[in-house]
Amino acid sequence: MDEKDKRIKELEQQVAELNERIAFLTSKLFGKKTEKTRRLQEDDRQLDLFDLEEE
Repeated sequence: MDEKDKRIKELEQQVAELNERIAFLTSKLFGKKTEKTRRLQEDDRQLDLFDLEEE
């Protein structure tokens, strides 16, 4: 292979890797979310750390 063919092959590999990264990051950013949130009760929003019984 001459230098041009080698360089073209390297660039094609780089483009393929970058396309994979773009697809991965796009799916992370815009993909289906599996995290579900539930509506918290007023008492569940914060733990009362100072209302612990002392022994």
